[in-house]
Amino acid sequence: MTLKGLASIYYPVADWPRAKRFYGEALGLALTACDDQAGWAAFSIGPSAPPLFLCKKPEAAGANGGPVVGFLVADADAVMQRIVDAGGSIDGNVQEGPTVKIFTVRDPDGNTLELSEPKSSHKLD
Repeated sequence: MTLKGLASIYYPVADWPRAKRFYGEALGLALTACDDQAGWAAFSIGPSAPPLFLCKKPEAAGANGGPVVGFLVADADAVMQRIVDAGGSIDGNVQEGPTVKIFTVRDPDGNTLELSEPKSSHKLD
């Protein structure tokens, strides 16, 4: 099995300041990391849960999109091939950070999923 666990959940949001207030103040989640310029914020749900991310993407917020689940994988290429074989698609959006590559894919209904593959020095067992 190539899936190693749930890596993240994110919600696309349209009104950035309002969304950060809602998740931080109304829901009481702890803001653990934030980049206002890039348009993302991470909130802690609890010690054993993946982070909840907000992403400033007005075009995908609410009825135009929905939450996105991110899976932690050891071999994104293998998972992406299985996704295509099962009727899904790869949207070509790859984000790279110092420790991880994040690939965006779609299920057969067009829902967005993300695959997070740690870079070589941070590989999973």
